[in-house]
Amino acid sequence: MSSKVPKSELKYWIGFNQLPIIGPVRLQKLLNYFGDLKAAWHAGQKGLLAAGIEEKISSQIINLKSTINPEAEADKVEKANVKTVTIKDDTYPHLLKEIYAPPPLLYYLGELNNLRPKNLAVVGSRKISEYGRLVTAKMVSDLVRQGFVITSGLAFGIDACAHTTTLENHGTTVAVLGCGLQQIYPASHRNLAKKITLEGGLIFSEFPITMPPLKHNFPIRNRLISGLSLGTLVIEAHEKSGALITAAYALEQGREVFAVPGNIFHIGSAGPHRLITSGARLVNSITDIIETLNVETLKEKQTAAPTPSVTPTEKKIIEILLDGPLHVDKIVQYVRLDISVVNANLSVMEIKGLIKHIGSNVYSTTAQLS
Repeated sequence: MSSKVPKSELKYWIGFNQLPIIGPVRLQKLLNYFGDLKAAWHAGQKGLLAAGIEEKISSQIINLKSTINPEAEADKVEKANVKTVTIKDDTYPHLLKEIYAPPPLLYYLGELNNLRPKNLAVVGSRKISEYGRLVTAKMVSDLVRQGFVITSGLAFGIDACAHTTTLENHGTTVAVLGCGLQQIYPASHRNLAKKITLEGGLIFSEFPITMPPLKHNFPIRNRLISGLSLGTLVIEAHEKSGALITAAYALEQGREVFAVPGNIFHIGSAGPHRLITSGARLVNSITDIIETLNVETLKEKQTAAPTPSVTPTEKKIIEILLDGPLHVDKIVQYVRLDISVVNANLSVMEIKGLIKHIGSNVYSTTAQLS
């Protein structure tokens, strides 16, 4: 029999969620003592103290409660067409429930039954390079074809590329916000957020629906990105990137951390390289991820598309390599593109198996163009 918090009690979950001093740990204390949040909401300071809430905090709770109307707050959520799920509901995401102090209440847009356990977080720099864009597109499209849900943070750069690539490949993607669901951030990604839900994805937030995108919300949000996922893949991140906070949470939660190596001269490679030296799994292709997670592969989909797609630039490079191996400088000369663009393409082509680096910046190909 399915379990769900009744609507008559849900308003108190929403009410308590308006109080920033009530986090997951204190809310659980209230649940343990009172049994439900309706009783906790109507309790005086003596009852809060008996539940294990600190004296100073209990005084603040009493004062703040007097400024909040739970029923009115619940009506706002309903009128905004925002859905909620509590940690007591059977439909609460199972992987998230396993982490330390999971959010008691989640606000969401979309359909929860589209969320599957085979979920990977893909995060990285907001300042995405051409290499980062190509690698993200390749990795994510391959993961989607293997049935993975892709979770990220709707930010600029790697996040947006991961969401967009998933949608382009008809997959399911989840965005986790550091603000309320009526305050989509960045504002320029509102259309992307709408597309995510229209195409079967989900948008989550643990913050009240009108919460602005405050700076300190984002590290808190990052624990949800990793918590919803079997592992976290980091593609480009400087050494102080929020993506490394997500990776740290993944480790704390007992989840896998993956990192894609990059150009040692590029600032975006510093984060992944640090993770790799600290024990993260180095990823050359999604095979590394699948083997580590020990998840079932979709062989029928693999055989349906054995030949990787080739971009116009990749086709040019293959054409000139058909006559024999060439140094990267010669490739740059023939294709007439900036060396950074060529290097990014060569790296992705290696991942695709279209070319091979045979040493000293010399590349060859065994690909056949039709």
